[in-house]
Amino acid sequence: MSIYSEDLKRLANNQQRRITELEDAFREIYEVYAGSEGFIPETCAESYQQQLIKEMADIAARHMRKGK
Repeated sequence: MSIYSEDLKRLANNQQRRITELEDAFREIYEVYAGSEGFIPETCAESYQQQLIKEMADIAARHMRKGK
């Protein structure tokens, strides 16, 4: 095996490891939101914050589905 192909293999392994890390991060983001579903906002600011958090969780979930 040449040095060039070893470098490519190392690069591919690093990229795969990073992809796995990002998939885990998306899953963790979604799980944090899923654990907060019982929260009832009491103010407009809390309601808006909950809306933003749900939107971010939806983005994470959508990207998790794309990877499958």
